[in-house]
Amino acid sequence: MCAVYNKVNRLREARLFFDSINSVLVLPEFVKSEVARLYHKLLSIHESQGLSTERAVSALVYYVCTRDGYHLSIKDISRLTGVNKYSLFRTYKTMTRKLGLRNRLIINPSSIVNRYADNLRVSFKTISEAIRVLKQLEEAGLTNDPTVTAGTVVYLTANKNNERVSINKVCREFKISESAISNLKKKLEGIT
Repeated sequence: MCAVYNKVNRLREARLFFDSINSVLVLPEFVKSEVARLYHKLLSIHESQGLSTERAVSALVYYVCTRDGYHLSIKDISRLTGVNKYSLFRTYKTMTRKLGLRNRLIINPSSIVNRYADNLRVSFKTISEAIRVLKQLEEAGLTNDPTVTAGTVVYLTANKNNERVSINKVCREFKISESAISNLKKKLEGIT
């Protein structure tokens, strides 16, 4: 009974701490659910002894953000949470090892398209065509920055399909600059 009570308290404390981080960073909902899932997994395998909730949640936020392409450094999270950056990095390494997580350094641009396409309100035809073009670009080795590549391809395919998607809206949604889209657009005009 005591272990269950302790687990519930730790989950509640973790949620409150994440909410305080999220109030500043305003992270998407899937980051919150993924951090909660991983923290619950950490508690269920009894590997959280000796870890403070703050360090564990901060390390999980860093893991999920880097895995999914959000540009947050350990230094940023450390400044925000007050957790020492060296301690945070050690916790991150320990938790990824204990949970069997591996950080994908290469992000698949196709998954980025799926994540942002709903907010842009583009058609399924545009999404599937963008994913097809992205696969061609991956095979050709032309995907340097996956977020810029995905945003540019969505913009180009939406315009090709006569959908009203402005470059500003794509830039805001993908969190990239107009110049990045323009530069890659010049390289890709013959391919799409």
